[in-house]
Amino acid sequence: MVARWELHYDKVPAAQSLIVEEMQQWFEQALVETVMGVQSLRNSREWTAAHIEQALSEEALTAAHAAVPRGRGAQASLGYTPEPC
Repeated sequence: MVARWELHYDKVPAAQSLIVEEMQQWFEQALVETVMGVQSLRNSREWTAAHIEQALSEEALTAAHAAVPRGRGAQASLGYTPEPC
């Protein structure tokens, strides 16, 4: 994923470090939001302790990776505007 963004910013000095930093923030935010969302379900009628434990498992938190922005919002946060076709 970093390599893809580096192609767009190949002429920008220090682009790689900025891209890596931004992507780390995306992943961190996705994990934090996932954990906070699951924690908010504690003591609810629909979610048992087992459900909470499963939702906070390594496997489930790894799936939070899918929540990392990859669309135009991500592009905008990096200041990238695609050229018109």
